[in-house]
Amino acid sequence: MLALIKRAAHSSARALGFQISRLPSPHIPWGHRFHEVLTRAEPMVVQIDIRRTRWKAGRVSFDSRHPFTLSVQRAAEVRSPIPAIREVLEAYYRLVQPTRCSDIIESFGMQDDAFSLARHNVPWPWDTQPASRDPDRTPFYDGDAIVFGSSQAHGVQHWGPVSKQKLDTEVRKLADLLISIEQRGYVVEGRNMDSFIRGYIMRNREDWACVITQGQHRVAVLSALGYDKVPVYITRVVDYIDLPYFPKITAGVYSLDEASELFGRMIIGEPIPALSPWLESSFNLGSSG
Repeated sequence: MLALIKRAAHSSARALGFQISRLPSPHIPWGHRFHEVLTRAEPMVVQIDIRRTRWKAGRVSFDSRHPFTLSVQRAAEVRSPIPAIREVLEAYYRLVQPTRCSDIIESFGMQDDAFSLARHNVPWPWDTQPASRDPDRTPFYDGDAIVFGSSQAHGVQHWGPVSKQKLDTEVRKLADLLISIEQRGYVVEGRNMDSFIRGYIMRNREDWACVITQGQHRVAVLSALGYDKVPVYITRVVDYIDLPYFPKITAGVYSLDEASELFGRMIIGEPIPALSPWLESSFNLGSSG
């Protein structure tokens, strides 16, 4: 009952233009517009419109096209969130199972062995992380402890197939966050940098988007609960004007034309091809916003 009362209070406050949350005393720069990042030589936290966010793997924003957001939206309407979240995520991981890199990064010249589908990071042209052949590891709950296992065996959060342990972990993370934010508001531990949602800005003149790299579960839950903006620790700005110098272009992985097209698709939030079965499913039809 207390959670339902707090949920109603939060909804009423947002309807009046207010937002109930607790944020730390500023020990790092805070801002309200992404342009403020361009005037400082250090990373800073910026209030980012949810519509400007981008899922680093699927390219869409954290609206109800994102399986995490949709699952929490469904869960917030019922008393028992775990079954509702599980139902949506089971459908998503069943429907979205890419088998080739072209299911993610279209049918460009990239070879199918250029990256593993069982990895957390898609090698976009502007990605600064060096290519790695090391086995990727994924977190999942073992009892109440988080352990790391092979992503090849358990899958990753972005798409299926996933093991039962990985599915249970994603369900538990979202349910715990939903309950916590409903009861306490969104709390950032100001001295713990891991508590910040993180991302980077992509811009082409006046067009821009914010790619979320850490805290995707938090952004999804906040979006599902009706938050219009989320505070994101911006680590860098990727500018279209620097396209010829993107790491994966200079390494010969992408051509200029391919990188330019992918850059534009990320900014406008065009879904990756692998999401098509999900977006056309009965779970998602009519729910995007």
